[in-house]
Amino acid sequence: MLKINVSRIIDRKVSEEEFCFEIRNLSDDIKLVSPLLVSGKIVGKGASVVVYFNIKGLEEVSCDKCLEKFTRTIDRNFEQEYVFLGTDDKEEILEELAGFLIDDKGVIDIEKAIIEEISVNDLGLNVCSKTCKGLCPKCGVNLNKTKCSCYNKNEGDNPFAKLSKLKEK
Repeated sequence: MLKINVSRIIDRKVSEEEFCFEIRNLSDDIKLVSPLLVSGKIVGKGASVVVYFNIKGLEEVSCDKCLEKFTRTIDRNFEQEYVFLGTDDKEEILEELAGFLIDDKGVIDIEKAIIEEISVNDLGLNVCSKTCKGLCPKCGVNLNKTKCSCYNKNEGDNPFAKLSKLKEK
């Protein structure tokens, strides 16, 4: 759990606070290669605070085409609102924000927001290189490392190549 005390902002002693720290381990699903640098600003907004995050680091991921592991850069800016538990609509807020709450001591846990940004809001396809050939759809060998006999260059990647033989008949 990565906790930050925001009670000074809630009590309106300050309007905003900045933070900066490193995370070495985040979750079992996210394999950090280097410490994740987390910085940002917390701004008061009535019965809530908005946290503006900047996260930077390196993580190890598997290529979606060839399944080889490679290092990917994490460099993201995002924001998350945290609501104070003392409001009247507790049930509705709990369902809507599940996990993005300010507890009764004025503390927020930012770990869930960071994990969600890295894993759930992933940028799409994880590919080790622009020239990745992936795996052979027939035998499963990594085509970046090995040529296989079942991959026919004439047919290539075109699934309609066999239809051209029908035209010849």
